[in-house]
Amino acid sequence: MKNLNYNSVTLVGRITRNIELKKIESKNLDVLSKMENVLAVDASFSKYEEHTNFIPISLIGQTAENAATMFAKGKLILVEGELKIKSLKKDDGTYKEFTSVLVRRFSILEPKSKETSSDLQRNWETIVR
Repeated sequence: MKNLNYNSVTLVGRITRNIELKKIESKNLDVLSKMENVLAVDASFSKYEEHTNFIPISLIGQTAENAATMFAKGKLILVEGELKIKSLKKDDGTYKEFTSVLVRRFSILEPKSKETSSDLQRNWETIVR
């Protein structure tokens, strides 16, 4: 039977920081690209209560490299990935948890002001190849 992954997250929001691509070393000593940012996601519980969640996102490898050329602060995007929780033990013996979404796929939901949707599609096809 195929191993199914039920840890799935889909979010739509805006990039909140300038893009910074970093290089990291993997466990097998390969050098990978990594990008971390924060996604501002509107969460309305009712018409009287509006709230914005600021959710950390991480992208690794080719996904990060593609995103670095397409993401910009304020850009509306859709991300699909999985929830990651890391625990670090502090000096006093307590643990601090860090939650983020590891992005596997993304889509840009709005073109740049001077680009049309067909321009965006052509750019995406160039980057993916």
